This record gives sequence, C-alpha cells and structure tokens, in this order.
Amino acid sequence: MSVFKIEYQFISPEGGEAQFPLEFDAERMLPIHQHLENLPAWTELGVEKCVHCPLSSEEYKSCPAAVSLVKVIEWCANMSSFTEIELKVITEERTISSKTTAQRGLMSLLGLLLASSGCPKTAFLRPMARFHLPMATEIETSYRVVSMYLLAQFFVDKAGREPDHLLTELRTHYLSLRKVNQGLGARLREAAPNDSSANAVILLDCFASAMPYLIEDDLEDLKEIFAGYTA
Repeated sequence: MSVFKIEYQFISPEGGEAQFPLEFDAERMLPIHQHLENLPAWTELGVEKCVHCPLSSEEYKSCPAAVSLVKVIEWCANMSSFTEIELKVITEERTISSKTTAQRGLMSLLGLLLASSGCPKTAFLRPMARFHLPMATEIETSYRVVSMYLLAQFFVDKAGREPDHLLTELRTHYLSLRKVNQGLGARLREAAPNDSSANAVILLDCFASAMPYLIEDDLEDLKEIFAGYTA
C-alpha cells in the first residue's frame, strides 16, 4: 500500500505547539490510523445528524466526518478564532509555512480531514485531499476543484458512462456539502467553548456556498486565464 504522509504544525502563544502527523492510503485517500476509542458524545451519528446523511445508526455509531476532527478539536477547544499562529505543513516533497490566524489554519486542516474522513457526502473531494494545497486562496481552490472534477469526467468517459462536462453534478455536490458543513458547525458549537473550530467550518462553508454561483456564471473569474486556448 502506498502511503501519503502530511503533518500540520501549529505554534500558538495560547495553546503552545501542536503537531498533527497524518497518514493516508494514497490510493483510496482514507486515514490509516484513526482515533476510534472513547469518542466524545458530539461525534455520535445521531447528534445534529445531517438532513441528507445516508448512513444508518444501526451500522454506524459515529459520524465519520466528526470522528476525523476529534484530536484537532481537543487541542483548539479554548482557542480564539483570531489568535495569531505560525503554521507549518510538511510533506515528503516540501514544507509550507505561514503566519496566519487560528481559524484560517484550522480551515486548511479541517478541509483535508473532512475530504478524507469517509463521509459519503465529502468523498468527491478525495482527489483534492491527495493533492492538498494548504492555505489555498478562493481562486486557487476554484481552479483545483474544477480541474479535479473535469479530470474525473475523463475517467467517467473511459469507464463507458456519460461525462458531466457542464459541471451540473459538481454544483449538486457543493449544495450537498453545505448541509454537511451546517451539521458540523452545530456539532462543534457543542464541542468547543470558543469559536475557532466552528468559525473554520464557516469559512469552508463560504466557499461551498460560492461554488454553485461560480459555475452558474461560467467561471468568469477563471476565463481570461485560458484566453490562449479560446482566442
């Protein structure tokens, strides 16, 4: 099995230093080691369960998206959103560092964890997790999402199915993702007395809410970059 390794390091005047070394099955982009014992009550599937969740409480005791966040939430539970931190993200190929706020750093980490959590409603983002870009801007994320999705349609076509070149289903995925973010935000307000983690999910949701409109506008923000192809 090929392993994808990435480590997030946070240095904060309030919370000291925290490391989150993560390992994933690189082919399936699912976590190899996951904290599954003595889980807090807020991770139970029935707590603020997403309205469109397809998982059965008979088969799943815990929400996989919530479980993926436990260790991070335990660390940042008392941290303010605007606490200044130094963030380092380390892979085998490179190290990325940034001085930012707690909520921005957490947004980047939570995006990776949620995409690879095993939640069926975030599974479409697993290729993004495999080629994770820490602290990506909105336009960078837009570019990566659409590029990822259109590459997926190449494989859909090769498999003999009808490709979605007009991004119709991508818009549907993001409308669904908003419901996941809303459910997680409600869970995290119970889990953490301060607002850094819940606000990080809100920031993620801001992009999820914008993506359907970007598609409706034919990705005008990206169009001029490709003028060399369309002229």
